[in-house]
Amino acid sequence: MLPYMEQVGVVVRGWLESSGLSPSAVARRAGVSASTMHRILNDLVDPSIGALREIALACGIQVDLTARPLSDPQAAAAARALLEGGRSEERRVGKECRSRW
Repeated sequence: MLPYMEQVGVVVRGWLESSGLSPSAVARRAGVSASTMHRILNDLVDPSIGALREIALACGIQVDLTARPLSDPQAAAAARALLEGGRSEERRVGKECRSRW
């Protein structure tokens, strides 16, 4: 589970509650298996954007995805290095960023 995806289950549960539908009904409508829905609700998987979109639509929710440039690409690389254990290039960039602080 990626650190930034830890609350997906809570969000999807909110969608289910607002729709009044059961997890199995939403799974059928969204075209995902009941076991996938269970894993999403319990934060056991990192669902794809497509799966989340279909689940949201099945609940009557529209999901918008916004992409924007990072304010500091080197800081983002350093954060990735810390979160992912880092590869040599990311470690080098992270050291450069840390030396600036």
